[in-house]
Amino acid sequence: MTTFVSISPVLPDLKVQPLAGLAAIGAEFTQAKLRLRQHEDALQAEYERRFAGRAKEMRLQQDKNTGIVRLDADGYVVIADLPRKVEYDQDRLRQAIAFLVNWGEDPDNYVVTEYKVPESRFAAWPPKIRELFEPARTVRTGKPVYKLEAVTAESSATYCEEA
Repeated sequence: MTTFVSISPVLPDLKVQPLAGLAAIGAEFTQAKLRLRQHEDALQAEYERRFAGRAKEMRLQQDKNTGIVRLDADGYVVIADLPRKVEYDQDRLRQAIAFLVNWGEDPDNYVVTEYKVPESRFAAWPPKIRELFEPARTVRTGKPVYKLEAVTAESSATYCEEA
């Protein structure tokens, strides 16, 4: 078997690593993830080259445009999945919902409505408007991410000013 991504199978004890060691490990991980993505893309492209035609034909035989079909190939079952991704034109949806209301129908029986407020707009609103929406607003944090960058003479002055 050919190995394409060479990264140590054993992670060194991170607690005893100096920052330079952690930075090197982080850089190695970044490069390994990039190579892994490239290799995965190449592998998927090869699967596509080999099996797309047969998968399309099987979907046609099964009278479907998307979904999973299974192909036999050289002692393997190839699971070919073509996911369905549906998008709706928002302006046309608004028009359709208005028709439902005019017909006396409750749109909630047919569609799910979700309101979103871009944070940049919220921040630009006048205080009175912000106060109106504030009770509906919840701010959560994401997972913290840390990166290490080597300090240069130029960046050193910047960091001193921020501290």
